[in-house]
Amino acid sequence: MAPKPTPTVAISTADRAGPRTIRARYENWRPPIAAVTLLVPVGTDLLLTELCGDLLLPSGPVRDGQTPEQAAQQVLLRSPSSLPVHRQVAVDWSQTRRRQVFTHIVATYPLTHADAAFLTYRDGRAALRALPVSHAVAALPELARARVLAGLMALAAHEVVYLKAGVISRNERASRSARAHCSLRRRDRM
Repeated sequence: MAPKPTPTVAISTADRAGPRTIRARYENWRPPIAAVTLLVPVGTDLLLTELCGDLLLPSGPVRDGQTPEQAAQQVLLRSPSSLPVHRQVAVDWSQTRRRQVFTHIVATYPLTHADAAFLTYRDGRAALRALPVSHAVAALPELARARVLAGLMALAAHEVVYLKAGVISRNERASRSARAHCSLRRRDRM
């Protein structure tokens, strides 16, 4: 038995007043990107990466199934031990044209300059530089500057800051376990 032909409808273009464009929303049709950015204090300085003449915060991807703290271990490689990750201090959300970008800002415990000398960035083209915090903040792009300032504020206040494209939208107290872990680490070092 032959298939029945499907009816078609002709649309007259003469009835239209002008060209009709249909605009589709481009937001969020691609999966979101999750990234981790590190705040690494070195003495009274802040560790930055220099790539192609630009100063940036050390950053990397957060893969499926990873926590931001686990992803932070893969941004800066260190021998003989792992990077002393402290806690997440901020999350920045931004909307690009086609997807959302979540950047988790993770702070490490302070390092000495000797410890920082053993660090290497995941991208071999970049060099690591420790700059005084005021110079580092001034040298960073506007969005990174906002992330650093919010992250340092949250670190000092034992909070987690939530940003929307670099602007603080809300604060939360750090979890009790993170605060307890912080005080235990401080006691261990004394």
